Amino acid sequence: MKLDYATLISPYPLVLQKIGSVKSPTLREIWSPSVTYQVYNMYLSLLLADLQAYCEKVNPVKSEWFHNLSDEEKQNKNMFDIISENVDLQEQYRQIFDFFLIENVIWDDYSHMYYTYLEKDENGMIIPIGAIHKNIWADFCDVILQMNNVKKKSSVEKKKFKSKLAQEVWELTHPKEDGEKANKDMELPNIISSVAAKDESLNMINIWDLTVYQLYDQFQRQQGNAYYNISSMSVAAWGDEKNKFDGGAWYHNIYGN
Repeated sequence: MKLDYATLISPYPLVLQKIGSVKSPTLREIWSPSVTYQVYNMYLSLLLADLQAYCEKVNPVKSEWFHNLSDEEKQNKNMFDIISENVDLQEQYRQIFDFFLIENVIWDDYSHMYYTYLEKDENGMIIPIGAIHKNIWADFCDVILQMNNVKKKSSVEKKKFKSKLAQEVWELTHPKEDGEKANKDMELPNIISSVAAKDESLNMINIWDLTVYQLYDQFQRQQGNAYYNISSMSVAAWGDEKNKFDGGAWYHNIYGN
């Protein structure tokens, strides 16, 4: 499920019927002391987790089980099968969904799925409005990743982790090729600082109210505009003999291209 540009840059949550409302968090929410940038990165790592790699590298006890599955069985299983039998993972993913969804999230042992809710009845029982289960797992995680401008093969510098499991999953889902160095220019803190310093209206006071996707979008726009300004000044000074200058390049659809 590929989200459109209008959805990705929206300040409002994406309502998924029978699931819940997924938000692109603001920078302020990410840097909140109750979350922190490091934990946010851990959340993204867990959403990127792959069943085969998890069984082979994170939890080798499951390796034999995985390789004994038929090809059809492997296609019908995903990380949710591991989560449903692991209490620690159930809680970690509950915290993840609690952050990225407007609704509250709870794991139900009886039905083996997560339920989303906003309130409880007079007896203290939740009133479910949606559910997160195996059949929607891959698409649902991918929606969250898209709203955070993360592609499944993205790679960023390792961070500090709250648990050994989180570190193992991070290293697993963010491999580095031999000799590859982390691109510090593309780290979120540096992009925040760079956009705030260059933009005519955003600064270190108000930039925190942008969603993370809006920040990346503005960063990419600024890059394009910088090249556009160089080209326009060159044409103004030396002309455009071959008629290659595109005066409308500054508003081209960068998402579609």
